[in-house]
Amino acid sequence: MLQDRNRTNAEWIVVKGVDFTHTSDEWKHKFLIDYHYQLEDYFANGGGDNFSTYTNDRHDPLYADKIRDEIKLWETRKVFMA
Repeated sequence: MLQDRNRTNAEWIVVKGVDFTHTSDEWKHKFLIDYHYQLEDYFANGGGDNFSTYTNDRHDPLYADKIRDEIKLWETRKVFMA
């Protein structure tokens, strides 16, 4: 489980839609490095949605395709995003 404290009310925010239970520590670390800025945005917005919606620019016409590709890529590394 990936989580962080909410800056305004000190409640825990759990990242929804990311499962690290079957992957190695190496891939967990690489995931955190790759998505550092997206995770900051996710926590700044208070979470809520699945994290995969934060991996690409929503204004990109290929948004859905890119998210699908990201999900497939990380599945090969046993990091599952919903």
